Amino acid sequence: MKSNEPLYPIREVSRITGVNSITLRAWERRYKLIDPVRTPSGHRLYTQAHIEWIGAAVKLTEQGVPISQVKNLLEKTQAGKSALILVEENDASSLLMQKAREYDLVGLKQALDFLFSDLPEDLALETIRTVTLELSQESSELETFWTAMLLPRLYSKLRFLTRVQKTYAMRRFWLQPANEQPMEVMLLLVAIWLARQGIYPIVHLHSQEVERFSFELLTKLNCQGMALVDTDDVLDEQSWSQKIEKFPNLELHCFVMDKGPVKTDEALHAEYHDLNNLF
Repeated sequence: MKSNEPLYPIREVSRITGVNSITLRAWERRYKLIDPVRTPSGHRLYTQAHIEWIGAAVKLTEQGVPISQVKNLLEKTQAGKSALILVEENDASSLLMQKAREYDLVGLKQALDFLFSDLPEDLALETIRTVTLELSQESSELETFWTAMLLPRLYSKLRFLTRVQKTYAMRRFWLQPANEQPMEVMLLLVAIWLARQGIYPIVHLHSQEVERFSFELLTKLNCQGMALVDTDDVLDEQSWSQKIEKFPNLELHCFVMDKGPVKTDEALHAEYHDLNNLF
């Protein structure tokens, strides 16, 4: 610590980080997460580095990391940061694809740590979309490796978003793919987008044809809407349009990769969203 470095009392640190004083003391006592400066009278004082460390810890807990594991993860991330520090924000996609193509488990984990903790959330989610689409075109094996590393983080993010809101007060949407072989990552990105709009997504990972789909299930679940994710331009708009006419109060949202002009008489009464510009 530099002699002229400013020091902050615990109440100010609590205001800056959003972590209350009781929790800060608990993190120090139970998990040795922070080692504040002590005045002769025993009062805690914190440096700017302490505040940044606490902020990083908060981000990890928001991603679903147990607080008991945060210190170890932060220390490992800091140790590996020298390899990542030169990576600019617009190079994040290149770094992730490089580590995935090399099947570098540790390197990809560190790159994902960097993505989720250091980049703005919208940029991180857009990067995930870009990398997922790119790798899915190369090989199923590469896509499987990438997906296995990524999915736990996306599920944790979705769980956090739906946990911090009052679920009973949130609108509910049924979310499913439009094709039989969905890209689970894309489905979860849409689920995260919906959750950020204050909508609770009930995620169904497999497609159900219109003929087999039970809209009565949505009624039982008190769903106000339905979201279909179409990454392969396979959505049968005519069939869905005929079926959904019986449920005029149900909102329908279609998330598509590239939607050209649609004739009014052929289009669903739905709101379309471009997956390329979701975040």
